[in-house]
Amino acid sequence: MHIDILKFDQFRGHQVEKIRLTNDHNVSVGVLTMGAILNEFSVPQADGRKNLVLSFDQTKKYYDNPFYIGMAIGRTAGRIKDGTMPLAKGAVHLPPNENNNTHHGGPHGFFDYLWDYHLQKGEDFLSVTFTHQIKESDDGYPGNIAVAITFKLTNDDQVIITYQGTADQPTLFNPTCHAYFNLSNRDHVLNHQLTIASAQYLAVDQQKIPTGEFLATASTAYDFRQPVKLQDAIAALQSTPEKGLDDIFKINENAAPIAKLQDLDSKDALEIYSKRNGLVVYTANALDETLSFTRGPGRPQMGIAMEAQTLPDTHNHPGFGDITLSANEPQSYTITYRYLKGN
Repeated sequence: MHIDILKFDQFRGHQVEKIRLTNDHNVSVGVLTMGAILNEFSVPQADGRKNLVLSFDQTKKYYDNPFYIGMAIGRTAGRIKDGTMPLAKGAVHLPPNENNNTHHGGPHGFFDYLWDYHLQKGEDFLSVTFTHQIKESDDGYPGNIAVAITFKLTNDDQVIITYQGTADQPTLFNPTCHAYFNLSNRDHVLNHQLTIASAQYLAVDQQKIPTGEFLATASTAYDFRQPVKLQDAIAALQSTPEKGLDDIFKINENAAPIAKLQDLDSKDALEIYSKRNGLVVYTANALDETLSFTRGPGRPQMGIAMEAQTLPDTHNHPGFGDITLSANEPQSYTITYRYLKGN
């Protein structure tokens, strides 16, 4: 096992570094100090290596599009209607950045910062922890918050991301990882099979804000309780505005894993574990050739984002969950990606 600290490039006048963790199976995870961006999750192949996440070779390219590719998302994932939430018996007004709503932490979310970091090497793991003190004046959320994001790579090929927040007054905390996965050597994920432990998904309005209604997945194109080939699922969704998945699934209680993605060519697979009740799935329907990824020009369905989180816009909908972070009480959330080698 070893850790490499690589100079990636310059961005906004800062040196951006890439921290690469490599385990004894030659599986590597690389994260940028800018935005805590997951730039690499690569695995060995007979003829080289395969990066399981969509990535760019320049930091600027991550910020020249609206897709949050690989970025750390916080303080809150998803959309908050009108940027308004009740907190500590009062209304909190957050900066909007999509229509009149607050999306993925607003205009100055976790992705907007250059993070400090420290490294750790254990008997069977390597980790990098990114830290940043975010002030209320930085992102418009109430209170100052100390955030730590740890990426741990184990020797059994698990990538464990832990988000911890501690604030000096009540605030909101619902972070996630916005990586786009493609487990194949193709320029699309249509040959992937997806399973989600979910019997319900959320109805949303025209701005993708949840209405509060739970819809049954059974007998619909949103039923992934058994493995479904994404080519078939997307074909069944051509009458929707998205022409693919861009949906919020309510995860069955105590499900483990909450989802599994498998490339039907290589049989490589990825299991996702989370104790939170939501999974947003987006099949990258709007990617196009203006995006120059390391694996080639962008195209629709080039990757799939699977964002584990508490169901978004919680304050409007009893039963969605509580994303309040109490003053001086640390809270942490973990998302685990388990790589399973195929052929």
